[in-house]
Amino acid sequence: MTGSLDVVSVSVQDEGAQAPDAQEFDVRATEAFAELVALLIPEEHRPTPDALFAGVQRNYPIELGSGWYLSFDRASSHRTLGIVYAEDPG
Repeated sequence: MTGSLDVVSVSVQDEGAQAPDAQEFDVRATEAFAELVALLIPEEHRPTPDALFAGVQRNYPIELGSGWYLSFDRASSHRTLGIVYAEDPG
């Protein structure tokens, strides 16, 4: 790749002594991630709330088009979202 690559990452961490319920943690993380997605990704490329939630749960990257990607890290104590923009040099 010879174009520009921009990456923003944000994590939601559990600070409690006991691991949170996985489903509830996914919901909380998705709500936090949705705010960042709305700020950084052009509207025509944003995932739906359901698609974002599914991405968090699957822990698998999503290609949004025009160089936009979402990456996820799902562990028992945190959820992380990476927003990647890879500019096509062509």
